[in-house]
Amino acid sequence: MGHDNQIDDGLANDFSARRWDLDGNVIETLAGPGNHLGVSGDNIYYASESWYQKNPVILSVYKKGETEPFWQDTVSTDHHTTWTLANHTNPSFSRDGKRVYYNKCVAPGKVQVYMAKLPDNFQ
Repeated sequence: MGHDNQIDDGLANDFSARRWDLDGNVIETLAGPGNHLGVSGDNIYYASESWYQKNPVILSVYKKGETEPFWQDTVSTDHHTTWTLANHTNPSFSRDGKRVYYNKCVAPGKVQVYMAKLPDNFQ
């Protein structure tokens, strides 16, 4: 699985999260567009931030198979800190899938780790 940005699979290279078989055939679209992909342990939730060099950088959380996020957070408006210094968002989930952890630029050159509890109605 990964973000479709250069796969010759007959679908648009629109950065959507997809899964392929070993021959490059699409098995399924997992989530909408993103960059560094985080997946909950039960494979129900997917989190990813905006593709390289985009500004602002927005973290999006998707439910499996949906291409529109149900939760978002602007994690950076500082192109230099995110892209030049490579302080990427790199989302990950708690073991129970109820929280997402990520890096967020809070000032030029300053990044902090954040945690967001996912809404109970999505569990």
